[in-house]
Amino acid sequence: MSSEVDGRLLEVLGRWQGQRVAVRLVVDTELIAVFVGTLGPLSLEKHPELFWPVEAGAPESGGLERPGIYVHSKLLTDVQLHVGDFIFEYRQAGVTVNLRPLEPERDR
Repeated sequence: MSSEVDGRLLEVLGRWQGQRVAVRLVVDTELIAVFVGTLGPLSLEKHPELFWPVEAGAPESGGLERPGIYVHSKLLTDVQLHVGDFIFEYRQAGVTVNLRPLEPERDR
C-alpha cells in the first residue's frame, strides 16, 4: 500500500468518525453484506491490521467478535472517494468495501 493511499484512507475515515455509516461488501459486482452503525475511532486492538469499530448500538465489551471494518495493509489495492465525498471505497483481496455516511457531515 502506498503512503498516499494509506493517508487518504486515514483522513477520510478519521473525518467520518462518530457518524452513522452504511458499510457494504461487494465481490465482483455482487452485494454480499450490508451493516449500519456509528464509525468509531481507529483502534490498535487488532494490530497489525487497521481497525475501525462500527457500533450498531451500545458498545459491547468482552465479546469474541467486535463489529467493525478491517484494513489489511498488505492486501489493500485501491482507495477512492467518489465525487461529492458521498461514498468512500477501498479494495482488498478481491473484496470491495464501501462506506457512506447516513447523515450530513458535521462542521468540525
